[in-house]
Amino acid sequence: MARGGIYKSEVLRARERLLAQGRYPSIDAVRAELGDTGSKTTIHRYLKEIEEEQGSPAGSQVAVSEALQELVGRLAAQLQHEADARVQAQAQAHEAASAQLQQQHAQALQEAQAQAQHWQTQHQACAAALAQEQAQHAESQTRWRDAEKALARSEQARADLQTALQEGERHRQSLEEKHQHAQRSLEHFRQAAREQTQQQARQHEQQVQYLQGEMRRLQQASQAQQEAHAQAQQEVVRLAAALTQAQAAVQHSEQALLALQAEHSALQQHCAAVQQQQQADKVQREALERSLAQQHSQAQAVQAQLQQQLQAQAQQLHTLTQQQAEQQERWHALELELARAQAAREAQQQALAAVLARGEPPAASS
Repeated sequence: MARGGIYKSEVLRARERLLAQGRYPSIDAVRAELGDTGSKTTIHRYLKEIEEEQGSPAGSQVAVSEALQELVGRLAAQLQHEADARVQAQAQAHEAASAQLQQQHAQALQEAQAQAQHWQTQHQACAAALAQEQAQHAESQTRWRDAEKALARSEQARADLQTALQEGERHRQSLEEKHQHAQRSLEHFRQAAREQTQQQARQHEQQVQYLQGEMRRLQQASQAQQEAHAQAQQEVVRLAAALTQAQAAVQHSEQALLALQAEHSALQQHCAAVQQQQQADKVQREALERSLAQQHSQAQAVQAQLQQQLQAQAQQLHTLTQQQAEQQERWHALELELARAQAAREAQQQALAAVLARGEPPAASS
């Protein structure tokens, strides 16, 4: 344990030993040479006085006689003896102040520990609440993933229905194209029949007019059908062949006309079958559209429900984040309070050290 005070002669001898060793006599070096005793303030004051007395910089080395050192030592001992009474009185005052400071420090430390225990309890409660909220959040995440999977399945079903609808639309367009092609073929056949009937004999005019009437009725019937390209073309070829036979053999025109009427009846039957198929396709397309609309409505309802759930979960997550931020703020405040208590304790210790330092013996020069 370090002594309560040092003498100027001791500082002087330690300084000379350092200079003899070629070392700079700093405050820390002198204190280490003295065995880590004495306050730095006192050592600094002694070094400054020695430098002023010697009239040389700190790095210079001046020899001091042993007689002078002995004289200074005796003078310092006498001064130390005279100052014992004052030191004892100051020591008693320091002890009273130290006891009071220690009592205040203990009371402040107890209060800080109690407050720290209180904040620790609150922190544990907050940690438990946070763990519960995290478990609820994990459960919400699981429900969210399940909802995403259900939405993906709904989107896939909607995409499949949309693909089926597109296939139906392409099929309908194909039927329309076939119908238009059949109509053009019938128009061409009608024009050819008109040109050929102009070349027929007057005695077959009524038969040709009847045939033209049948062709017009056939055209009107073909305008209502949407799906008869290949079949109608075959019928038109057969009708053209029958008309060519009628032109080549006028004498057999009545028989050709009967054959043409038979072909026309078969074509009408085919057109009726095509219309029935078209009606069935229309009913199927309408049913598909209604199913698609229903699936789309269900998908929209599911999507709206998922959006509501997402908003609710986002609100819960926001609330949890705020609570966590508040808990972090409270924990930070507790840390600041503990730091202030620690700083107060260190300040009290420093004040006590300063009081004890002021009780050192006075300088020899005084």
